[in-house]
Amino acid sequence: MNEDKFRYEFVELAQIGHEDCLERLSIMAQGRLRAYIYRVTLDHDLTEDLVQESLLEMVKSLKKLRNVRRFWPWLYRIAQSKTQQHFREKMKKPTLQASVFDEDFLSRNQSGRHKDALQKLVQKEMSHKVLAAISDLKYRHRAVLSLRCFEQMPYSDIAMALECNELGARILFFRAKQALKKLLVHQGLGKGTLLTSLGLFGLLTESVEAVEGAAGSAPGAHITAAAEAATETAATEAAVVGGGSVATMAITAAITKVGAVAVIIGAAGTKVGIAVISVLLGLGTVGSVMVFSGNGLPKRVEVNNIHYTVQSKSSDPSVAKSLSKGAYEQWYYFPDGIDGPVFKRMLRWDAKQEKTLCSWLENGQGNYYYHSGTKTVFIWNYNLYRSSVSVRRLPSDTPEFTAFLDEVEGETAGVKYQRDERTGLLTEKIDDRFIDARHFKTQYEYNSLSPADFEYDNWMPNATIVDKRDAMHRRGWCWFYVRGEIGGLPVRGWGRIPFVYDTYKKNSPWLKLEIGNNQQIVDCPDGACLYGRNGQVIAGYPAGSFLKGLARPWMGYHTVDMVRRDAAEKQIWFKTDLSANYEKARVTLTDKTDTTGTKIIYDINLNKDLIEKITFSGPNSGEMEFVYLERSDKPGKDYTEPKLPENFSITEQEGPGMLWLMRLATNE
Repeated sequence: MNEDKFRYEFVELAQIGHEDCLERLSIMAQGRLRAYIYRVTLDHDLTEDLVQESLLEMVKSLKKLRNVRRFWPWLYRIAQSKTQQHFREKMKKPTLQASVFDEDFLSRNQSGRHKDALQKLVQKEMSHKVLAAISDLKYRHRAVLSLRCFEQMPYSDIAMALECNELGARILFFRAKQALKKLLVHQGLGKGTLLTSLGLFGLLTESVEAVEGAAGSAPGAHITAAAEAATETAATEAAVVGGGSVATMAITAAITKVGAVAVIIGAAGTKVGIAVISVLLGLGTVGSVMVFSGNGLPKRVEVNNIHYTVQSKSSDPSVAKSLSKGAYEQWYYFPDGIDGPVFKRMLRWDAKQEKTLCSWLENGQGNYYYHSGTKTVFIWNYNLYRSSVSVRRLPSDTPEFTAFLDEVEGETAGVKYQRDERTGLLTEKIDDRFIDARHFKTQYEYNSLSPADFEYDNWMPNATIVDKRDAMHRRGWCWFYVRGEIGGLPVRGWGRIPFVYDTYKKNSPWLKLEIGNNQQIVDCPDGACLYGRNGQVIAGYPAGSFLKGLARPWMGYHTVDMVRRDAAEKQIWFKTDLSANYEKARVTLTDKTDTTGTKIIYDINLNKDLIEKITFSGPNSGEMEFVYLERSDKPGKDYTEPKLPENFSITEQEGPGMLWLMRLATNE
């Protein structure tokens, strides 16, 4: 019988008065409550009192529990309530008892299977410092760390246990980690010892639960063993998904900055050790496993998500330049690899990271903005662009790409970046621009997230939703046509454009463009083809080659960013201007290697996130106007997805990028 079914059957039977099941359920609950409450209070005597009070409340209220599968978060909520009530009545902060530091505590709180390793590798001085740092945490911080790291609870269950919403649980966990990092620094251990410290604390307190499990009945022992086996299996499967077996997947000191202790904890195979590493490094979740090699960072092509926090300068000229607009915590996820579409999450804090303000989510379904004042989610047509309209960059952008953007837009004074020499990935950023956030350090975490972190259901479940999208953006795709003239030749085109990732594969993008009777361009999921006069194939390219330089909102970038990133990829200079009402942007491209003086000018609708017109100046002057159709019914035969010839083959593996537009303008 699996663990969940066994446990929840006990709950159901106990609810209807089965005394034996109630007794066994109490034994199982007692061990977990004792470990949790002790980690929060750090007081043995108080723990025993609160465990008994929580168990009595459990027995009295068990019949009121409607969903037996929420038994554990419900029980932890009872324990949290009892703990909170105690400290409220005492009007004091929980402190660590001096007896914790003596040899008796350290010897009593080490299980036999990892006792020798700890005695050899963990000095008593480090135990003192870790316990002292954790004792200075707020008890709610200890509570959320215990539930997330040691109990491996999802945020939805933590929210129930701590009586807050899911976002509040996420924020509390983030703050708890940040607070513990600072306290570890005060103890001389450094922020990089977070993993070791939590692992050590978990091991020192693990026997509080383990001893109880040993004294319990056979069912309790069965459940403990089942949970441990399941955790070990999940860790093994995660490592295999990540690109290798557990034996070949090295969790190095360079990635975690925790030294040999973390490696021992990970190798020990204990429930607590695996749990801490799983939560903090993202193991055990398909799609979020970090593949460690070399100096500890993944190769660029192995990156599938990024997490970091930066300070932002206000673009309002009335705001003092030495004040930060706020700290922006950011999450990125790449469902198809580092150079493909991107999902984004962003949370705005005040400069000190003490209060949250508003947040954004852009995933495969839509673009969401949460207004914290009105507790309202607005769904927009457009992907997020920066208020300064500078190009959105990523820590995974190549050094060459970033250097070109710095050359075009200028480097930011007062900001220093550090890159990993082997991978080219950003590792650290020091920002000295703001008097209200001095020497702000950004550290970049790679592959520590999961796809679930970007699902709307796990984001703002209780907010009012206001959908601001037009009909075609609500549908997720539309037909469009192109009309205009280049070099005296008429230009006609048709196509389909998806707006979000989820419609990208169902209603894939395609383009068919005719320039007079001389040339035709076709780009569809099977490939991209350039035809000459009489329909002969001139060249074949990978799919998407002629979509470069055009709007591609399904990629997760705003069009104003997509166009300029396409330009930077080919070292084409650009200049960006905004309309007076901030509804339109004009991007002017200039290829400095071109001697004809050709320019390409984009008029972009910022609110619809689409190109309205492309103007060419040069040997082939002219313009192309884009019209997007609100209705979904097919307007005519021209809107049939084009097919490539049967003998089509890719003759050039690397497409021209947006240079095809430059060549169109220069008569090439």
